[in-house]
Amino acid sequence: VLRALARQVMHHLAARATIAELERAVAERLLAEDSLRTSQHRYEQLTRVVPVGIFRTDPRGQCEYVNQRWSEFTGLDLERARGTGWMAAIDPHDRTHVAALWQTAVNARGPFTAEYRFRREDGRAIWVLGQAAPELDPSGRLLGYVGTITDISERKRAEHALHDNEERSRAIIAALEEGIVVLDQDGIVRVANASAERILGSDRQDLLGCAMPDPRWQQVREDGSPFLPDEHPALIALRTGQPQPGVVIGMTRPDGGRIWLSSNAHPLLSPAGGINGVVASFFDITERKSLEEQLRQNQKMEAIGRLAGGVAHDFNNLLTVIKGHAGLLLDQTGADPVRKDAEPILRAAKRAETLTRQLLDFSRQSIIKHETLNFGQLVSDEGLLLRRLIGEDIQLVIAPAHEPCFIKADAGQMHQVLMNLAVNARDAMPDGGKLVITTTNVDLDAAAVRKLGGLKPGPFVSLAVRDTGMGIDARTLPRIFEPFFTTKEKGKGTGLGLATIFGIVKQSGGAISVDSKPGKGSTFNVLLPRVAPGEVMVEARTDRISRRPSHELLLLAEDDDDVRELARHVLSTAGYQVLAAANGAEALAHYRNLGDQVHLLITDVVMPGMGGRQLAEQLHAMQPTLKVLYTSGYTDDAVMHHQVQGQGAEFLQKPYSANLLKVTVRRVLDSR
Repeated sequence: VLRALARQVMHHLAARATIAELERAVAERLLAEDSLRTSQHRYEQLTRVVPVGIFRTDPRGQCEYVNQRWSEFTGLDLERARGTGWMAAIDPHDRTHVAALWQTAVNARGPFTAEYRFRREDGRAIWVLGQAAPELDPSGRLLGYVGTITDISERKRAEHALHDNEERSRAIIAALEEGIVVLDQDGIVRVANASAERILGSDRQDLLGCAMPDPRWQQVREDGSPFLPDEHPALIALRTGQPQPGVVIGMTRPDGGRIWLSSNAHPLLSPAGGINGVVASFFDITERKSLEEQLRQNQKMEAIGRLAGGVAHDFNNLLTVIKGHAGLLLDQTGADPVRKDAEPILRAAKRAETLTRQLLDFSRQSIIKHETLNFGQLVSDEGLLLRRLIGEDIQLVIAPAHEPCFIKADAGQMHQVLMNLAVNARDAMPDGGKLVITTTNVDLDAAAVRKLGGLKPGPFVSLAVRDTGMGIDARTLPRIFEPFFTTKEKGKGTGLGLATIFGIVKQSGGAISVDSKPGKGSTFNVLLPRVAPGEVMVEARTDRISRRPSHELLLLAEDDDDVRELARHVLSTAGYQVLAAANGAEALAHYRNLGDQVHLLITDVVMPGMGGRQLAEQLHAMQPTLKVLYTSGYTDDAVMHHQVQGQGAEFLQKPYSANLLKVTVRRVLDSR
């Protein structure tokens, strides 16, 4: 009985222990469920307030949950998003790509990351960053995926704006005529536009990655001195952070061509003020530099020409006196022994006259008579003379154009141009060689005449004189047309040959250029305006003195005392009545005292105060039939423009002889 009772008691106690255990288990379960509910509540609260969309899927990647923010992003609620319904919210342009990435991540049980667009039913699109990671239980079993969706629309808009700005900048840089290169902090070229390729003569691949300055592009200053490596404007801007505007750089390109650039270098600064690099812009100013050099050369030659013309004018006054009195002395001495002393004086005066004539030709102040000439025919006609001039050890080739080459020029001057060029070529070939002379008709466009300076586009005749001589070095070349400049030995040349050519060509409305290198010979190219065929009738003159007695009253205006006295003496001896005046005002006073008794006005063109032209105009107002003879040591352009050689007027170039003065005066008086 006791055993039975004990067993019952034991069973009862065991039951009570079991019940207590169950009660504890139930209590723990209830506590865990309460904690889970609290956690779920907190999770749900969190998913509602976070600014990102949240989603969860099963192990197959089928959507099971989305939060409110996800629905706001997409416009889809949970029911429509379940399974693969969430795919409908993705922009059609991105959907296939995103689906492939998602399936790849699910198959690999790996993470998912993608940027794509949601397209809402109202048409609004938003850019999002989708990220998901696999969810595993403690045993490593895949429970599904948990992911987030972040709105990146603002970032994308900023990126697109930046991209648009970059594309716009690239388009602007590509369209610029200026060359643009961008250097990084180390002075390495990272960007180069098409204009930079064209100007520098290299393709982009050669430019990108090279350091500046690069030895392939030899760079010098305007004075010819080289840039030291740390003196290059781009490197100065990179080092100092200071812009380097308007720096002129002479550059030899890889192909050997020399160009001039105007360069600007500006540092690229970071927001913090650091130097991130340099942008350098440059444009080709080679043509501008060439025109500036031409202008400087022309101004220099004009100044020298004015000086030469002034010297020739004064010298011609002296020669007029020397030549005139020497001639008078010869006329008076007959067989007198004094004659042998007078003759050298006259010969020396004539040689000096030749020099002053060359000076006047250079300064474009000589008297010329334009007529229409076939330049090709003129060159051909001079062939025999040219062959004798250059000698037998030089091969002469004359190749005139097949068609006529008409110019309007002074035949004597053109002969002088041809002879001077031939002599110059001969002297450049002391050991013999080849001289080729050609004439051609050419048409020059605006680009061609810009290189020459002073010409207008149109038809021209070209005279090319090419020799195989010693050539001209770069230092000498700019000075070859200067008067009295010569590289010949003392006594071998006056330095006026090429200067005379320069003046004649300019006076004839043309231009002259030369292409030469030491040891490669020289080519002189004369360009003269081409004209239509025609003739200029030149009035025939005679030096025969009229037998008519001379008794007319002459009014002589000359500011040079010696010349005035010579002319007065010569004309008085010839039987004329001569009233001499030292200037225009004095001559005008003489005329007013005599009225219309004066038969001829002889006046110097250029005098202090009232010049010869103004004097003649005032006298013509009082006596329209008055004849005029102008004299001068030179004739400036204004005289020719005012047609002093028109009806009733003649021109006598100084220095003149006594005989020529008498002949000219008689001819003017006898003319109708």
